[in-house]
Amino acid sequence: MKKICFITMGNLYTVPYLKSYTKYIDGSYSVIYWDREGKREEEEQNKYYCFRKEISPRDKFGKIMGFIQYRRFVKDVLLK
Repeated sequence: MKKICFITMGNLYTVPYLKSYTKYIDGSYSVIYWDREGKREEEEQNKYYCFRKEISPRDKFGKIMGFIQYRRFVKDVLLK
């Protein structure tokens, strides 16, 4: 059985072609996304992994730390 996972660097509404890709998938899929704005975007049918960390666009150190933490989160999810 094939496992499909989409990984995004932001909220799901910022990924315009996700619906275009998923309509061709028979079955379930997983999505790993970074919830930067505190919006919960999920469906019941598929598995969503949400990394929640809001960052300020002006905080460069916070952005760098956010990316490092998100990378660890994605790596942990994929290894499981």
